[in-house]
Amino acid sequence: MDQNQDQTQDQNQNDQNRSASDKGDSSRDKGMIPKSRFDEVNTKRKEAEAELASVAEGLKAEVPEEYLDLVPDLPPAALIKWLRVVSQKGFFSKAPLEAPDGGKRPNQKSPQNLDGLSPLGKMALGYGPTKK
Repeated sequence: MDQNQDQTQDQNQNDQNRSASDKGDSSRDKGMIPKSRFDEVNTKRKEAEAELASVAEGLKAEVPEEYLDLVPDLPPAALIKWLRVVSQKGFFSKAPLEAPDGGKRPNQKSPQNLDGLSPLGKMALGYGPTKK
């Protein structure tokens, strides 16, 4: 009988320890979020990151091919910011280059044909007329 009493006391102690550990777990779980909520938030975050990556790829596709090697390898959000700043500054625009003076000569004279002149004649033109 003593053995039976010892066994029942051991079981009672185990039950008490389990209930105490269960209470400890519940107080520890108060600061934690449920797994289902975590999965929901995590899924939404992954969807948002995928959408952001697709927007970044779309903006990157608009960059002319000769400038693609200049685009840095950044995370999608930073890449979108970088592409917007650069495109606002007109870096990727293909505006035709114009002459700084608008293509006009200041004195409106046509250039002389110097093909038939000797080297001495070309040098003489370089010095210009002498002033008296």
